[in-house]
Amino acid sequence: MTGTGVEGIVGRVVVSRTDFTLDVDVEVRPGEVVAVLGPNGAGKSTLLRAVCGLTPLTLGSLTLGGVVVDDPARDVLVASSERGVGLVFQDYRLFPHLSVLDNVAFGPRSAGRSRSQSRADAVAWVERLRLTALVDRRPHELSGGQSQRVALARALAAPRPHSCSTSRPPRSTPPPGSTYAATCATTCTSSRARRSS
Repeated sequence: MTGTGVEGIVGRVVVSRTDFTLDVDVEVRPGEVVAVLGPNGAGKSTLLRAVCGLTPLTLGSLTLGGVVVDDPARDVLVASSERGVGLVFQDYRLFPHLSVLDNVAFGPRSAGRSRSQSRADAVAWVERLRLTALVDRRPHELSGGQSQRVALARALAAPRPHSCSTSRPPRSTPPPGSTYAATCATTCTSSRARRSS
């Protein structure tokens, strides 16, 4: 895998579909919060999916935290699970059979942490996003805004994310003292990414 020494999210993202081509230059510096705006069908979700590794580039290249994670010309494509990017989907995709706490603990647990450490990590994010009163609830017992905050907490609880992307902004004002907006766009200086085989 190639290191560039350029921190943040940097690149030219080109994704071609049958009836649509997204072609955009991206530069997000560490700690910067960026909003992508545009009409339906403009490619906002496609851009987020490309950054997260769910949609490979057709052309261009993408660097996260100084590491090239997608460059079709050089046959580089780092798996989404190795990019350290959290994504909050439009429908939140919470696990219906898990409690709020266990949904948030999923990220650290899937990264190999013990159950107790995963839950401790989850508790920290649950408290930070003021979800403590909801820890034992299942997704069907949550409002839309609560579900969104749980999905955001789950994305942020993953060990050392490069960035966190959301396809929809939070519906309500962040809780007083919350730092999740800044945390979402913070790019870590150390990368967990490895070239996929």
